[in-house]
This record gives sequence, C-alpha cells and structure tokens, in this order.
Amino acid sequence: MKFSRICALACAVLITGAAISSCATKWDGYEKTDLSQYIKVGNYKGINITLKSNEVTDADLQSKIDEISMPFRYEEEIADRAAEIGDFAKIDYVSTIDNVADSNFTGSDTSVHIGSGIFLTALDGVEKSLTGHRAGDIYKVDATFPEYYKNNFIDNEDFYNGKSITIEITVKKIYRVVTPELTDELVAKITGTDSTVEQYKAELREQLAAEKADDAEMQKKIDAWSAVMDSSEVIKYPKEEVDAAVKAIDSNYTDIAKQIDSKLTLEEYVSQYLNKTMEDYRAEALSLAQNNVAEQMVMNYIVKNENITVSDEEYENGLVELAAKYDFESPEAFETHYGTSLIRQSMLFEKIMTLILENANIG
Repeated sequence: MKFSRICALACAVLITGAAISSCATKWDGYEKTDLSQYIKVGNYKGINITLKSNEVTDADLQSKIDEISMPFRYEEEIADRAAEIGDFAKIDYVSTIDNVADSNFTGSDTSVHIGSGIFLTALDGVEKSLTGHRAGDIYKVDATFPEYYKNNFIDNEDFYNGKSITIEITVKKIYRVVTPELTDELVAKITGTDSTVEQYKAELREQLAAEKADDAEMQKKIDAWSAVMDSSEVIKYPKEEVDAAVKAIDSNYTDIAKQIDSKLTLEEYVSQYLNKTMEDYRAEALSLAQNNVAEQMVMNYIVKNENITVSDEEYENGLVELAAKYDFESPEAFETHYGTSLIRQSMLFEKIMTLILENANIG
C-alpha cells in the first residue's frame, strides 16, 4: 500500500508523460492487464485442507429411510390428551378486525404442526395457543400485527400494520404423523423388488457413501479455493469490471421481476420480494460484484503465472463430456447455451483446482 501511495503522489506532481505512464496502470481486461498492480494473490501451493468424513452413520441411514418412507406416513388421532408441542391439529378458523370479518385470515381443514412456527407466523402466540386444547374445542385468541407487516400474498398488506385481530379457532382433530417401521413388505412397496430390509439398508448405505464421497470432493474444492481467496488481498478494484458485475446483478434481478409481473420494477421487487431497502440492496450488490471481480483476478493471475491453457483438443473433448454430464442433446447445444468463453473459463478453473489440490496438504 505504501508503494501505491508514493506512486500516486509522484504521478500528481510530475508532469512528464513518461513519469505518468510509469506509475499509472490502465485496465485492459483480465488477460492483458498486469494483475499484480490490482491484487496480491495469496499462497495457492501448500495450503492445508481437512477432509470431510465419508462415514455413513446409523443416524444418516435412518434419516434416509425416514425420507424415503415419507409417502407412506399416516395420521394417528390423539384422543386421550390435549394437544402438545410437536402434535398436529386440523382446524377451522375465522378472524375479525375492528369487529369486521376478514377473509384473508380465514381457513378450513387447515393442518397446523404445533411449534413449527409456520402458521400465521407474524401473529405471536396464535399457533402455540393450540396447546392444551382437544378436538371439539372452540376458542378465541387475540393477536397484534407488527408495525410493518409484510405479506406478498395479499394486496392490502399495509392495512394490517399494527392492527389487532381476533381469531376464533375450531379444533377438529389432534393427531400425530407416524412413520411406519421398515419391513420387507414396505421395502417391496418402495422398490418393487423382493429385497429384504437388510439388503435394502446395505444398498442405501452404498448410495449414501457415494453421495458423501461426492460431497467431500466438492467441499475439498470449496475449502481449497476459499483458502486461496482468504489469503489474497485486493489492492484496487478495476472500476469497469465492478460496474459491469453490478449491472449483471441488476439485470438478473430485473429479469426475475419481469417473470413475476411485466410491470414490476427492480425497486419494487427489492422492496416486496427481497424485503430490503434499495440502499441495502446496492451495498450487497456492490459487495457481491467486488467478490466476483476479485475471484476473476485471482483466477487469471494463476493462469498467467502457471501458463495454464486449454488446447482446442481439450476443449472439444471437454465439451463432449459436459454435454453428456448435463444431458444436452449435443456438444453444440451445450456450447450454444453457455457460450465458448464461459466454457473455456470453466475448464481453466478446473485446471487451477487440479494444480491447487495436487500441491495441497490434505489430511
């Protein structure tokens, strides 16, 4: 940083063109610019990486079995006690605000998982009020909307700001959701085979082990690249690239807004769907853009420093593999969809990661 300040001062006081050109570094794209004037790249050889465990625990296996068994779960009514946290309740409810019925907060045969925090989340205490009640109970509960109520599913959300509401709830049923025990019969329903429970569990363990191995490999790459980025320091950001990255972020969110409503502006989308002020959005977009530009500078610095290239043959072979991997009808279709530049950049990044991992201390 001291060198850059001295250089800046020299440029300010010396009037000769030679002096100015020797101190200033004009941005000319990632590939042509001397990136050492913009970023100090950290150590990318000899970094330490801790591998994620590939072990499949009994808990992992049971979680997978529960997930697969979900379509076969069934309700079991609770008639011998009142509702507790964790139970389910089937209810009808009607609401009034200022003694006027409100259709936005009315429902029938609504299932509520008590304690999940999903039912009428903005109204504190309504969901938990079901505890202690039994099927057949009819009761009222009062609540108050927050001062700045947000609900993208109703048109007049501002009306509810700070309003008091009375909800009458009719409890129709209290029940628990039961996951069936894994039996040979259930395995047959799930797989359509005559596999036994033990055989099916062994298959699931193999599947989970393969998934964990893939996850560990991906996490290894993420950790390696994060270590490189964390040890790198941006000297200055090229304004052209940051501005372009911010513009791309704006364009992406604008496209999303137009898919929702052709008249929806970026500002309206940010306010209504991201629940952010434009000031906060701008700050986050700038931070994201700077991070993206920093990663591009580090990547291109390593490519230059290590003379990494992708030959035409490597590109064509890689294109075939990528098209098959992502189920495109042909390499040409994949290339048309993503563009040559992005595909080559992806291939370069894979070579960078190979270099980093081959020189890493992995334990």
